[in-house]
Amino acid sequence: MSKWEYCLLINVWISDDFVLGCPNSRLYGITSKGLELITDFRTRPKGVDEKMVVAQTIFQLGNDGWELAGIEGVNGMMFKRPKA
Repeated sequence: MSKWEYCLLINVWISDDFVLGCPNSRLYGITSKGLELITDFRTRPKGVDEKMVVAQTIFQLGNDGWELAGIEGVNGMMFKRPKA
């Protein structure tokens, strides 16, 4: 029987403004190792929008062996990979 580990990638807004690109949003990854801040969009380089940061994060997860397993509402994506 295969064993899996999971990663939930979530975009958290720190204000009541629920518009993609809100300057107060942060991207977190949650795994069995705990909560990890991936990026605080307020500190991203000029000219790099939030969607690009999320896309780069997804590409990196794929390179690290994670596979998209599902979408959680509008704010999250669930990834899985075989446990080593």
